[in-house]
Amino acid sequence: MTEDETTSATLADTVEADLRAGGVLARALPGYEERPAQIAMARLVAEALEAGDHAAIEAGTGTGKSLAYLLPIIHSGKVALISTANKALQEQLFYKDIPFVQQHVRQFKAALVKGMGNYLCLDRLEEERSFLQLVRQPAVARMEGLLNEDRWDGDLDLLPETLPPDLRARLGADSDQCAWRSCPFYADCYVRKMRERANDAQVIVVNHTLLLLDAALDGWLLPERDVVILDEAHHLEEEATRAFTVTVSPGRVQSLLALRRVREHAAAQAVQDAQAANIDAWEALARVADPGARGRQVLREPLQEGLRLASLVDDVATSLQRNRPELMEEKEEQLYERVVKRARALAADLRVAFGVEDLAGHVYYVERAGGFGEGGRRGQAQPSVSATPLGVETLLADRAGGGAAAGVRFPRAGAALRPTPAP
Repeated sequence: MTEDETTSATLADTVEADLRAGGVLARALPGYEERPAQIAMARLVAEALEAGDHAAIEAGTGTGKSLAYLLPIIHSGKVALISTANKALQEQLFYKDIPFVQQHVRQFKAALVKGMGNYLCLDRLEEERSFLQLVRQPAVARMEGLLNEDRWDGDLDLLPETLPPDLRARLGADSDQCAWRSCPFYADCYVRKMRERANDAQVIVVNHTLLLLDAALDGWLLPERDVVILDEAHHLEEEATRAFTVTVSPGRVQSLLALRRVREHAAAQAVQDAQAANIDAWEALARVADPGARGRQVLREPLQEGLRLASLVDDVATSLQRNRPELMEEKEEQLYERVVKRARALAADLRVAFGVEDLAGHVYYVERAGGFGEGGRRGQAQPSVSATPLGVETLLADRAGGGAAAGVRFPRAGAALRPTPAP
């Protein structure tokens, strides 16, 4: 297709020309065979982009879905957030499909965005130096050899040797322990660099969990975008159910009360009362709902001991605020405020889980599962209480509406995913 023809052609025509025999892909790949289903899907995506419409498409295995939506995106010039169902799809798209399009069709900037815990925290690495010298873990030594190399972006999943879970828990970035701009390692921070790459990219690859978290935050977490592509969209409802489930456990309370800033600054009596209430709440729960070693039992009535625990955790947060040191370094001030917010959030979740107030919209249940002890080591199985929404369609619609200004649009959960011709 000549330059004049490209200028006058529709986006759908341009994309189809790329995918046809004799197109740019056929010229680059010996033995290339065009796929009618891929061309049909690419045209539907292109028409939706030009019209500003939604497109819900079901495509069989072998269609070549990634190219069918990548080509319209890059030719349109729009910034796209592509959400995949799992890590395998995410890595296939970012490390194979996108480089293929960049090489054979057009250069464009792309970024892979994961949750903070997937990246090395340089501040925590420095804090753990003495411990790491004692354990002498070869995987850590190999990781440290990559610190000054541009080919590694801090993604712990891409290390040549996997870190043991306990060390990964110690070294991974953590929003509760991140001072962000106040951190002495901010200039070299891997999370900061990842976000900068995403802000400068035309294609940003995430997973459904991160997309849902961004929607809950009204588009604050991820970069501004013109369009969202949901790859494997039929998994979104299941992932949304997990994302909107509130879960509390005795270990979650214990880990808060064990924090150094809580021990040093909260009133001792407030901490002791919360510790005692934590024991009482779970003992009281065991008397009314014991799921056994691997089972699950529905909770139908509020647990007053659990609600009392929520109030006492809130008292710990209030005590932290009252006893806030007057003179703190900027980093310490940021981290102190995060502890207060963490305590408030835990108190709110305890009220939801133990309050059992919305039986029409939620199911409340008790189960027992393996927990994690200090440092990320797997510990003894412990009970937990969860409040799970019975249907996430309304929640998704609400979140989509909240993120619409930032370009977040969700198809209706459970909608039939079949190609339909443009009107």
